[in-house]
Amino acid sequence: MPKVVDHEGRREDIAEALLRLVERDGVERVSLRAVAAEAGWSTGVLAHYFGDKDELLTFAFERVHRNGAERAERRVAAAASPAAAVRALLAEALPLDVVRRREARLWFAYLERARTDDAMAEVVRRHYRLWSERLEAALAAAGLDAAAAHDGALELLALVDGLTVQALAAPRRLPARTQERALDASLRRLLPPGA
Repeated sequence: MPKVVDHEGRREDIAEALLRLVERDGVERVSLRAVAAEAGWSTGVLAHYFGDKDELLTFAFERVHRNGAERAERRVAAAASPAAAVRALLAEALPLDVVRRREARLWFAYLERARTDDAMAEVVRRHYRLWSERLEAALAAAGLDAAAAHDGALELLALVDGLTVQALAAPRRLPARTQERALDASLRRLLPPGA
């Protein structure tokens, strides 16, 4: 009887190996040979699942984004109010715990790659656009008009990116509690009372 192979599971395992290498060594130092060794497979197995390094990098990056977006949507769905939904959406992007710190480090590693890689730059732009649109919709549901929701989304995304950079650079100075206080202060200022 032929061996049953979980192809999607294997793709996920290979992507996870790549992400460990990106986190440890940076995107530019990753090679298919290194990913194969990290995953415990041959380069031939990798070639069966991914056409080249760029395809694997994109798949792994999409995986990081998808995992964060799915967590955010679960928290938004469970939110008790529109304001709590906005907060949940933003808090999911802050490096408040081990998982989100790792994802933030990976995000910034990919941003560096996007500086010189047009295909990766397009992926990054698409993710920012989708996140911005989702946040604008959440702000509108919390009572902001279209212009205020647009401007608020820009401001809040910049806040989250800035807090993330600072928290990764100086985690003791900007622990989770401090990041959340900064987010809450901005939300109190931007959202209408009772949202």
